[in-house]
Amino acid sequence: MNKKQLLTTGLAAGMAGLLAVNASADLISGWGLDTGQQNATLTEGVPGSFSVTTPTGNAGPRASGFSYDFSTVGVSLDLSGTVALANAPGNIQFRFGLFNLNGNSPGTLSGGLWSGASTGNWLGYLASPRNVADASGAAVLWGRNGTGGNAWLSSGATYSPTGNPGETFSGTGVGNGTFNFDLTLTRLAADQVGISWSFIETDGTGHFSDGGSYIDTAGLSSGVASFNAVGFLLNANTGAAQFSNVQITPIPEPATCSLIGLGLLSSILALRRRLS
Repeated sequence: MNKKQLLTTGLAAGMAGLLAVNASADLISGWGLDTGQQNATLTEGVPGSFSVTTPTGNAGPRASGFSYDFSTVGVSLDLSGTVALANAPGNIQFRFGLFNLNGNSPGTLSGGLWSGASTGNWLGYLASPRNVADASGAAVLWGRNGTGGNAWLSSGATYSPTGNPGETFSGTGVGNGTFNFDLTLTRLAADQVGISWSFIETDGTGHFSDGGSYIDTAGLSSGVASFNAVGFLLNANTGAAQFSNVQITPIPEPATCSLIGLGLLSSILALRRRLS
């Protein structure tokens, strides 16, 4: 390989590394109903896809076995996907969140069920839109600070993040429909986490839209360095639910990308000088 080829190869490899830093979305697999929240049947499909049928009580779909860093200021993690709900309108509960198992074993996954896993004392954030069927109540964002021992999807042992300004809501609510959900966490400072979420109907007659933006300066804002679990809650009135394109997108700090780019450029120029 001559000097020019070596330089070109180094440049291509460096650019590929830089693009890899701007991480793409990761479809999440390995879904199961969590211990004590197995009142349904879960069937997993292609990556990012699973269905939950015939819930007779609270059902807690969850996936673990991955880890995303959240320690660097400026880093964001975005959980997104689509859920299609089919039911007779009722008191529909739906919650979704990103979590850290906080040292607990993820347990064993078999046949769509988790066993041998602790479901309490997790760290993380979960959003709960208004009642989807009739738009009653109000949306809630909870933080879990790793105490209390309650199941992660419970509102017990949680706190409402400091600076919670409320929600932005529109629509009349509808029992059936397809909804896009999104939860984004951003490390704003060592003791500050920015949170935004949305739950928006994309078909049906209700045109349900709910969401909010918050800044957490208390609770677990400085206590979680990574996230390694995703969880949802459905209840008996939700009926069948089909999830698709459930994914996590890590977004690096822009300043970090700039520094990497500068470092890459410096390395390439140094290589060029050595070869000239």
